[in-house]
Amino acid sequence: MAADLTGIENVGELFSAHYFEVRLLEELKALAGPEREAIDTVTTRLRALGPRLLDALADGLSSQGTTARREVVHDLAVRVLEALGYEREPGAYAVLERTGAPNEAVPLLARLLHGKEPAVLVLEAGLAGQDDALLAQPASVTGPLPELATEHDLVPPAELDLAEVVSALFATASPPRWVLLVGAAEVVLAERARFGRGQYLRFDLATLLRRRSAEALRVTAALLGRTLLAPTAQRPLHEALLEKSHQHAVGVSASLKFAAREAVELLANEVVHYERTTSKRRIYTERVARELTQDCLVYLFRLLFLFYAEARAPELHGLPMSAEEYARGYSLEVLRELEQVPLVTPERAKASSSTRASSASSPW
Repeated sequence: MAADLTGIENVGELFSAHYFEVRLLEELKALAGPEREAIDTVTTRLRALGPRLLDALADGLSSQGTTARREVVHDLAVRVLEALGYEREPGAYAVLERTGAPNEAVPLLARLLHGKEPAVLVLEAGLAGQDDALLAQPASVTGPLPELATEHDLVPPAELDLAEVVSALFATASPPRWVLLVGAAEVVLAERARFGRGQYLRFDLATLLRRRSAEALRVTAALLGRTLLAPTAQRPLHEALLEKSHQHAVGVSASLKFAAREAVELLANEVVHYERTTSKRRIYTERVARELTQDCLVYLFRLLFLFYAEARAPELHGLPMSAEEYARGYSLEVLRELEQVPLVTPERAKASSSTRASSASSPW
């Protein structure tokens, strides 16, 4: 059964969709020892942060003066950072090394090293507007450069948004594995090999802390907590989770292949059964077999498309699954429920047995 992870967005499927929605929470529940303790600690901190963050957002930050608003947003970002287990590092910055602009740099809230190489870089991300994406925020929301950076003639990047800043950080000679954007109400986690493909995780802190879902908060703690994202002496939890996600996706693909073949056989056998019993026709030519197979494949993929569109209706806004008239009267979910109704009467059981026998004896 899929976990309710409202407030966490697996953008572009950083984790495979089924693994993220069904298996991830099971993997986290199976953890023990220091990893489990770390998740519990960060979850407790996030719960404690909730009232302060929600009160600050409810006070209407947009109605305050620019300077006061910036101070409140910065304070919230630092508190989120601390709740996740990171220590702020005053004076830290990262050089972007962009072609044509080699003297650009951005300030960092914190950084974690793996030996001498950067493992995680944490940037402040401000507060996105109601209709704005956090990654579309201008680079200026990361704050002013520290004095040490200006002494080295470094300047803030001109006309870049946060998405472009993250891409530039991943393109440096010594790129980090992760970039964490911490805002007052959102957090974005980007991974070096996948961000360029539009894959990352987005955490809507306001929604998560308002709903206080134990499952969603545990997943947030596990995926963002400092000791789990970049532990000092062991393999990061994310490495294992991403590997399992990939293995799961490969396994699901193999299962789908065989399930699709079985579905085509079932559909074709039903057509043959109908032609034999109702139309009283014999269809045994090789040409008809090819055409029937192609037609069944088209039918199957149309069904898969509808199942996907209905399952992702809140994100795709393509089908009105929220409307009871559609959900109970037209959706494929209704057909699934009808198919699962037990055949309790002798007439239904006899009809079902007859259909199965005819299908089993079919050469298709």
